[in-house]
Amino acid sequence: MNVVVHIHGGAFIGGEGIYYGPHYLLDSKDFVYVSINYRLGVLGFASTGDSVLPGNNGLKDQVAALKWIQQNIAAFGGDPNSVTITGMSAGASSVHYQLISPMSKGLFNRAILQSGSAFCHWSYTENVSQKTKYIASLLGCPTNNSVEIVECLRSRPAKDIANSLINYMPWKLSPFTPFGPTVEVAGYEKFLPDIPEKLVPHDIPVLISTAQAEGLVFATYIGLENGFNELNNNWNEYLPHLLDYNYTISNENLRSRTAHDIKQFYFGDKPISKETKSNLSKMISDRTFGYAASKAAQHIAAKNTAPVYFYEFGYGGNYSSTGFFDPKSYSRGSSPTHGDETSYVLKMDGFYVYDNEEDRKMIKTMVNIWATFIKTGVPDTENSEIWLPVSKNPADLFRFTKITQQQTFEAREQSNHGNYEFWSSLPLTEFFEFNVPEDIKTEL
Repeated sequence: MNVVVHIHGGAFIGGEGIYYGPHYLLDSKDFVYVSINYRLGVLGFASTGDSVLPGNNGLKDQVAALKWIQQNIAAFGGDPNSVTITGMSAGASSVHYQLISPMSKGLFNRAILQSGSAFCHWSYTENVSQKTKYIASLLGCPTNNSVEIVECLRSRPAKDIANSLINYMPWKLSPFTPFGPTVEVAGYEKFLPDIPEKLVPHDIPVLISTAQAEGLVFATYIGLENGFNELNNNWNEYLPHLLDYNYTISNENLRSRTAHDIKQFYFGDKPISKETKSNLSKMISDRTFGYAASKAAQHIAAKNTAPVYFYEFGYGGNYSSTGFFDPKSYSRGSSPTHGDETSYVLKMDGFYVYDNEEDRKMIKTMVNIWATFIKTGVPDTENSEIWLPVSKNPADLFRFTKITQQQTFEAREQSNHGNYEFWSSLPLTEFFEFNVPEDIKTEL
């Protein structure tokens, strides 16, 4: 049987595989479903910037799981030659990283990415070795010797190491991924030997998606407890953390100018308030997920012979993650946000989308999209619509399918997806050209 491996999300700092159940997917289709866990936060992504602790342990845990599946899944009725890896948010970014890592070549045959990619700013972490040294100092460890740093951290309680993350989240849990994937400049076997854009993806079929209003749930969370006023009154200070560019623009004047340009583009002269919540949502959607997902699709399509399919999820059912933070702000037909579409293909704890006919129909639609792609590498719409893949020429209009509130499939073409032109005009340098040394000496 076809094997489905789900990698959970959670900003590389939280989450667990058990949160996602295969109930909808397995209700009508035959698959072997596997969910995995991996090290998170400081424990999963700390690095000393040398061969003592090169980094990306969480992603290497995923590789170990994929290797185990290759060796053992046949005993569970699974076909090791038909493995699809899936993920949402940081899980989707993980899938993209597996897609470009030399360590995972040949370990899977198809990939599904929901609301995330390795091109998302939060998916790639800057200054990890400096952050690791600072965490070491907070926990009373030495900071000038890699071996001593690691030995000392091993003697500290895991909970203290995990909780130390909060020191890098100064406002409203932002930035939400202070520790995550980074280029490995040393080590025997490198999971990420260069920045994502410079790595060639494995040539397999890929399905990528975003929700219509990815940023809505974050905008709703920010609005709690006077958050809109806080952001309005401290825009230049808080925005670099919210949009995660505080550590990539070192010049304070340039940071402030960037904050001003972003405010003008999305808000004009209007203040941040309940009335401009949709503007805030759009800003977060574009920066945090939008153009990074479409650019990933175009990058993979240009490099591969296998097709890349993309869709935007526009169906708002009875439930949404927005409602967890503010039930009054969400009603049926509201824009779906980050994580909503996953709840129609996997059973997510706390979501009960099956108690009305339209939502149950959406579950069947989403399961069919996944099932056909998992089996054939081509998603099926169950009607006459032909789902065209992303063009292999990045200069062409970005081609995708829109899943509407009426559960129809609409072919779309768009230039400047996610306001890419605006964002690429800003001095945001998280994916700077990385010169990987041939041989880096370990501090001893």
